[in-house]
Amino acid sequence: GGAARAAVVATRRLGYEVLIASRRDESADALAQELGVDSLAWRDVAASDADLYVNATPVGGKDADGSAVPTEVLAKNPLVFDCVYRRDGRPTPTVLAARAARCRVIEGIQMFAAQAVRQASLFGVEGVTAEEISRLVASREKP
Repeated sequence: GGAARAAVVATRRLGYEVLIASRRDESADALAQELGVDSLAWRDVAASDADLYVNATPVGGKDADGSAVPTEVLAKNPLVFDCVYRRDGRPTPTVLAARAARCRVIEGIQMFAAQAVRQASLFGVEGVTAEEISRLVASREKP
């Protein structure tokens, strides 16, 4: 989806070598070809070694989902960017697993807040901060 495409563009601009993996290998292959990067078979992700793992799937929206990033990978302490954010404000299973493994983590709510700041600016509202957006989302009544 769009988050995966944006992640590929951003990470390449930052100088990362990018590999795309998906639970459906053919989807990873198609996106990798479209974006001019390589793909990695899903079965090989747990044995991979990278500085950064980005979860741009919906995995983690529910407690039962478990971590989208394999435990074997988290043991190597990469940076984990989980694009998923939960409406109830709680950390996703991926974030919880990454924190437990002492990985640096960027949560989906941080991405959401950064997007909201930019959107406010586009509507002519200046001075909105990511912290302000995060507080607003966290203060919402829980469903």
